[in-house]
Amino acid sequence: MAPWESADLDRIEAAQELEIAPRRGDGSLRTPVPIWVVRAGDDLYVRAAHGDRSGWHRVARNSCEARIYAAVAGVAATVGLVAGGMFAGWLSWRVGFFINVPLGLAMIVAAPRYLPETAPEPGQADVAGALSSTLGMTALV
Repeated sequence: MAPWESADLDRIEAAQELEIAPRRGDGSLRTPVPIWVVRAGDDLYVRAAHGDRSGWHRVARNSCEARIYAAVAGVAATVGLVAGGMFAGWLSWRVGFFINVPLGLAMIVAAPRYLPETAPEPGQADVAGALSSTLGMTALV
């Protein structure tokens, strides 16, 4: 097993939420589950809600391989709300349109470079859920 890179450890340590997805025998990933991680130097200590009784723990221990996802969506949402409120208060609410469009375009251009390509996972579309959600949101408007 390869040692952790310092940048990976920093990203994992800074994340508010982590998910782990152990690999199956055929190499595909299982469904990710939330975990708690503590960093001590160059080591990571991982804990899940059900500890060694959970399925991901047994699979990860047996295969000695898993993938950890670090999420910072909570921070991004908070910063976005605060920054948006500041711009609206200082200038105008219309400024948000001139900020979001260039940021969105920059992310579309940067995504292929910085985000790893992932294999599509098999599954079925939830047609009933999509229709009921669309109808419900339309009814609210």
